[in-house]
Amino acid sequence: MDTTHLQIVENCKPKIDKAMESNNEQNREDLEYLLGYKPNENEIEAHSKYLTALQADNTETIAEMQKFGESARQILMNITDYNNAKRFGYTNFEIGEYGWMARQEWIETETIPFVEKKDKASNTYVKIAMGINGRWTNGYSLRFGSGCGRSSGCCFSGKDFATKDEAIEDVLNYAYNEFLHASTHSEDPTNYDKKYIQFILSSIKTQLLYRGMKIKPIVFDTAEEATQEPVEQAQEPKLQQKKKATTERSQFFSQPQLSLFGGTQLTIN
Repeated sequence: MDTTHLQIVENCKPKIDKAMESNNEQNREDLEYLLGYKPNENEIEAHSKYLTALQADNTETIAEMQKFGESARQILMNITDYNNAKRFGYTNFEIGEYGWMARQEWIETETIPFVEKKDKASNTYVKIAMGINGRWTNGYSLRFGSGCGRSSGCCFSGKDFATKDEAIEDVLNYAYNEFLHASTHSEDPTNYDKKYIQFILSSIKTQLLYRGMKIKPIVFDTAEEATQEPVEQAQEPKLQQKKKATTERSQFFSQPQLSLFGGTQLTIN
C-alpha cells in the first residue's frame, strides 16, 4: 500500500464518528469495512475514492461508487473487474444476478491440446481468447501426475497481448517451464509422473518449434532444478527455422509412443 493511500486513511479517522452517524446503513457498513480492509494494488484508487467520499458525505461520488455493488467488497471487486475488462474493449457495465459484474463473452477462443485421447493428458492444454478490441489473453490447465496440477482460465485479469501469436508463445513457454520445474520432483512419482511430464515437454516443444516460436526456459534457483535445455537459436534465418521445425515435427510424429493427434498414444499407468 503506498504512502498516499495510508495518508488518506489516517486523515479520515478523525471524521469517522461523524460519518458513522449517517442514517444510511450501507454507508456505515461500507465505511467500517473500508477502514479495516487493506486493498491490493488494483483496488487502492477505488478504495481511496470511496473512503474519502464516505467520510465527507459526498453524496454524488457515493452514488457513483454504489452503482458497482451493494457492499464495499462488491464495489471494489466489480470496479477492478470492470477496469480489467476495459483493457479488452468491454466498456459496458452490468450487475449480474448475485450482485457481481455480469459475465462478458470473448469474441474468439482457441484451445491448444497436447493429446486427443481421453486420458489424464487431455486435462493438460493451453487456451487463448480475444476481446472485442482485438487484444488477446491466455489461460492453461496443467496436470503433472495423478493428483497435482494447476489451472487458470482466460479472464480479464490476465495478461493482455497485441497479437494471437504473442499470447500463444507466452502461454506455451509458461507451460513448458512449469513442466520443466515439475520434472525436478523425482521424490514424488505419484503427483509428478516423470514419463508423462517428459511426454508433455516434448509436445510443448514441438508446438513452439512448429510455430516458429522461441523456447524460453527459465533459470531455476537451485542446482537440482537447473536441468533446463538451452534456449533455441534465435538468429537462424526464418526459412532455416521453418525447415528445422518441420523436420523435428516429422521425427516427433514418427515415434508411435509420442503421437500427439492420433495413432498409438502414450499409456499412463
